Amino acid sequence: MPTTLDGAVSSSRDNKSIITGEYEPSQEALYEAATLLAKAEQMMHIGSWQLDITTERVIWSKELFRIFGLQPRPEGLSIEEYRSFIHPEDRDIISKMMAKLFSSGKIDDSVSMDYRIILNDGSVRMLHSERVVKEVTEDGKPKIIVGIEQDVTERTQYEEVLRESEERFRQLALHSPDTIYLLDTVSNKIEFLNREFLG
Repeated sequence: MPTTLDGAVSSSRDNKSIITGEYEPSQEALYEAATLLAKAEQMMHIGSWQLDITTERVIWSKELFRIFGLQPRPEGLSIEEYRSFIHPEDRDIISKMMAKLFSSGKIDDSVSMDYRIILNDGSVRMLHSERVVKEVTEDGKPKIIVGIEQDVTERTQYEEVLRESEERFRQLALHSPDTIYLLDTVSNKIEFLNREFLG
């Protein structure tokens, strides 16, 4: 059975020390977890990031770079670079939400928002963002903020098409020469009556 550098016996299967009972995931396990996370982000069109406020160091996942139409690189975008992608009409809400987190002194304080970005090719994408304070300094100021950005462009477009379709149907039904009504069979209440029905 293998031993650690300090001579303690450890399991090669899970790297759990028999003496201390502490669990340290192997490099292989960490790599597998990172690979699974990256695949999940890609499938869900979700990118993640981390900002260390004290050092201004930003880390972006590969999928977040893809969402922004960029090639991955070791460091995430600077605040200025990131801001340049935000739709001009949405920059104010981003500033207000981040100011709320920056003024927070509590771990797990969070904000969420929807906003648009403009890619380098001119296309506009809609993102849903969740951001949370994960670490604070000794004097109670936020140190680490993490977030996820989900590309919801297609979903938003589908919802808009659905709303337009429902409105067209409502207008057709409202002005139809035929009598049309909508009955909720559970509550036995009429939810819609057209003009012809009302006489």
